[in-house]
Amino acid sequence: MANLQVNNEEREEAPNPYIFNPSLPWYRLLQIIIMSLTIAPVRLVLMSMTHLLGCLIALITMFGIDDEELARAPLSGWKRSVRYFVFKLGRLGTMFSGYTWVKVKGTQASPAEAPILVVAPHSTLMDIVIIFMLRDCPGIVAKKEIASMPVVGSLLKFTQPILVSRDASQTNQTVTEEISRRSNSGGLWHQTLIFPEGTTTNRKALAPFKSGAFRAGRPVQPITVRFTDEWDTATWTWVGGPPG
Repeated sequence: MANLQVNNEEREEAPNPYIFNPSLPWYRLLQIIIMSLTIAPVRLVLMSMTHLLGCLIALITMFGIDDEELARAPLSGWKRSVRYFVFKLGRLGTMFSGYTWVKVKGTQASPAEAPILVVAPHSTLMDIVIIFMLRDCPGIVAKKEIASMPVVGSLLKFTQPILVSRDASQTNQTVTEEISRRSNSGGLWHQTLIFPEGTTTNRKALAPFKSGAFRAGRPVQPITVRFTDEWDTATWTWVGGPPG
């Protein structure tokens, strides 16, 4: 007869990915104040100049091209070369923001090998830094509202993203179909980059992945982002979870 043993010991509680309570020493806070009044304005001006230049180039290149045409096929010829140039301008902008050195481990797969890039954890808006460390600018799955923002919206459109609307009933099906169409193009389209958590977390644990990146049934390349700063001043998340 088999004996059944039940372990009544309390299991360690899993970390909540939506709780982030930073605690900085006084000297670190003082450093932030001083830097905000001295170095930050200079960086902001340089970043703004870079983004405005990129926006101007993007608008000129996309002149006469509507949103449907941008979504139909990847840019080719000289327009693709200009897209790559603007992509490098974005890397210059991230350097001005303070991320001058980013260590990359591993080798990026080609679009034919892995048409989808899955990035986690997603803890801050500064995760955009990793986009500019890739071999070529990927198409991003992003909120449709961002595309209507000044400057940022034009730059986003130039990457030929997959835009997600607020209408969830249409979003799931439409986005899945578009990811599948691009990922089955045999490398014609650039890679699609997705943050499968769908929101920002605290880097202590992963939120459940959305299934959109995997429904196409195509190979994906996982990418992880790690910030090595002694004091975390970049993480941004919702206490208790994202709204809605």
